[in-house]
Amino acid sequence: MLPKDLLQEDYIEPETITQLFPGMNTIEKEKLQVLIVLKTTRAVYEDMDAFENACLVLSNISPDTDKMEGCLPEHIWKLIKYIKRLYPEIELSDDVKSYIKFIFNDNGLYFYPEGIGIENPFLQDIKTLALEGPFPLEIDTLYGIQAMKYLKLNQESR
Repeated sequence: MLPKDLLQEDYIEPETITQLFPGMNTIEKEKLQVLIVLKTTRAVYEDMDAFENACLVLSNISPDTDKMEGCLPEHIWKLIKYIKRLYPEIELSDDVKSYIKFIFNDNGLYFYPEGIGIENPFLQDIKTLALEGPFPLEIDTLYGIQAMKYLKLNQESR
């Protein structure tokens, strides 16, 4: 049996993963659990704590599930890209969308991942500036700063 075979299961206990794959390290086991949860439940799409933990795990950070730790926009961007590949039309709860907006705004970003149901009035202008220029970007304007942050997020989430 391979780890990818477990993705077809509805639920797998962490202890079962440990027994089946004793050579896996903790983060590898957590990633497998997150992938199973993403495919079989709506927990990550509905609960901001589950969403945050999934963001951290897919960014190779083992979360402390007993508290809110917060994550970075690049962690969210990476998870959203992954989710959108699985389910292009996924709907996130209002709690998860509020969490995303808070994290992005708290880090000085005034745009959000596309297609998740958050109003994104600046994104198209930011994307156009980031991808088409003029270059070098003017880093003393709102759009120039946001365009640089957009480029950075896309680079870091690869």
